[in-house]
Amino acid sequence: TVDDALELLDEVAADLDELPLVVGGDSAGGGLALAWVQRASIASKPRKLLLISPWVDASFESDEAKQLEKLDPWLSSQALEYIGNVWSGTGSKSRPEVSPIRGEMRDLPPILIFIGGLDLLHPQVRKLASLLAESGTKVELHEELGALHVYPLIQTREGQAAASLISKPIERFG
Repeated sequence: TVDDALELLDEVAADLDELPLVVGGDSAGGGLALAWVQRASIASKPRKLLLISPWVDASFESDEAKQLEKLDPWLSSQALEYIGNVWSGTGSKSRPEVSPIRGEMRDLPPILIFIGGLDLLHPQVRKLASLLAESGTKVELHEELGALHVYPLIQTREGQAAASLISKPIERFG
């Protein structure tokens, strides 16, 4: 999947020439978007990356996340562990293309991240933001403490506020 996406990213980047390319995704798609960009050639790197509740660690080794399970009505550690096994195939769940939190954090475009405080993925997203900042990558993390998984996509007050930020001009988060 990552290799196919890289081919597509190369094609789109070549076609766009000077126009800004933004790559984004939510949940597993957010993790996949990060994995693509980590492996993209310099010529194909997008100008921005948007991640909404990205699943970036398929190995799911966080005790803190397992405590959040009582509060998250959508995600379960057991389901994510199973899906992580399927996603990784016969390889390790720790490979960067499966768990991009273990990938290269340098030379990435500016990244805008949204995560809810009740989201099972919250601890890994906070760790990701920290790793990105340490590497020198510009990262803007929006945490909505009382919000659920992919909250910017939900028609709630918090979701609408986040969606408003996302819909502003691309230059806003770069």
